[in-house]
Amino acid sequence: MILFVIGLPVAIKPQIDGGELKPIAQFWPERTSSLPDVPTLKEIGVDLTLSVNLGIFSPTGTPEDIIKTVSDAAQKVLTSPEYLEWASSRMVNPAFLPAADYAALVDQERVLYQRIVPTLNLN
Repeated sequence: MILFVIGLPVAIKPQIDGGELKPIAQFWPERTSSLPDVPTLKEIGVDLTLSVNLGIFSPTGTPEDIIKTVSDAAQKVLTSPEYLEWASSRMVNPAFLPAADYAALVDQERVLYQRIVPTLNLN
């Protein structure tokens, strides 16, 4: 018997649609288009937001012009109608963040996990 599951919509939507799982809340900052009727944790009174994100990283010291070229190309792809259609069909909500904003997000999540992980008593 499954007590609860934390998963990406694309992985658990078939079980939700089949009545095997009942969605309670989403960890995202905002409701997703794949589960628009499911509240976020913040909406039900839990002050926690987690998200799955992917980023492009480069070695320290990479020249800014190279970072800008890669960043511009990523933004072009992630905002293209073709990619947005592909992502939507897979219940993915893409978002582009400039390098400095993404670095700030990574730092923010690192602080969060440094606070949470020690409380889990993992060996």
